[in-house]
Amino acid sequence: MRAEDAAGDTAYAIVLSAYDGAPYLEAQLESIRGQSAARWRLYARDDGSRDDTAERLREWMRRDARIELLAVDGRNLGPAASFGVLLQHALDRGERYVFLCDQDDVWLPAKCERMLAMMRARQAVAGEDVPLLVHSDLRVVDHELLPVHPSFVEQHRIDAKEERRGTRLLVGNSVTGCASLVNAALLRCALPMPEVAMHDWWLALCAAAFGEVMFLDEPTVLYRQHGSNVVGAHGLPERARTILQSPRTWWLASARRFLKGLHQDWVLRDRARARGLPMSAPVRESLDVLWDGLAAAGGTSLSRVQAARRSGALPRAWVMRCLFLSRVALLPLLRARLGDEREGVRP
Repeated sequence: MRAEDAAGDTAYAIVLSAYDGAPYLEAQLESIRGQSAARWRLYARDDGSRDDTAERLREWMRRDARIELLAVDGRNLGPAASFGVLLQHALDRGERYVFLCDQDDVWLPAKCERMLAMMRARQAVAGEDVPLLVHSDLRVVDHELLPVHPSFVEQHRIDAKEERRGTRLLVGNSVTGCASLVNAALLRCALPMPEVAMHDWWLALCAAAFGEVMFLDEPTVLYRQHGSNVVGAHGLPERARTILQSPRTWWLASARRFLKGLHQDWVLRDRARARGLPMSAPVRESLDVLWDGLAAAGGTSLSRVQAARRSGALPRAWVMRCLFLSRVALLPLLRARLGDEREGVRP
């Protein structure tokens, strides 16, 4: 039997971190129950919600024995750390394949079956010890699930083939967590979850560095956009409005993400060395150039910019590339203004 034929019968896990998600949980959980691949187990965690999200999850657990709610402790960890707890729980339970799930989307019926088929087909060749991540396209919809754009990848001009090399993942993320599937080998590399810019970015970076990132060129999720999205699918007009309405707020927030992204790169470098993990050549070479040019004290603005350009780890869009290089030039000022050594350059 081919891996594609067996995907519908494969056991897999789903992890869901919820925060004030009461208005959307019903539709998301119903879409999970409607998956053509039915052998799933859902691990949910409430991240200190102020509404009745936790009680709704308890009710769903009573309705469906496949759903497990982790102990509700009232802590608000944020999405990255909360998903880190869930992913560790799934790995400890012996799960081989894990999907990441947001509270406010809707999954298309064949999502899990199609992504599992791609994962298992690659594992049949590469082996189960190779860290793998599969991600797909998404349909962007509004808060009422009305169409906004048929393709998240087209909307954001993402070149999925180029992203597979991994070097661009050192400076920005193009992998959406709610459209991602990871295997146990990847979790063993990525966990425990360090302090990172975002969990899906970290998982994609680990997959590119130590294994493979694969793209399923079809939408598997209705990606709901509303006022409370942590990241979202904001297009250029929305971004421009945000910048014009509050340029200082936008600059500070985006500069903090830049610093956390660099910190994440250094953590990746240290983890590879501490665990003896072989890193892909493109990622290793780019990371070494970035480290030599940006992490060392005493460099000049020009030397930092030159190092960033030599690394090849640059955003694709020229506007974002110019913005990235300007922050590289101003790195010491950003560190002094926005964060300490831990949050900025050195892990």
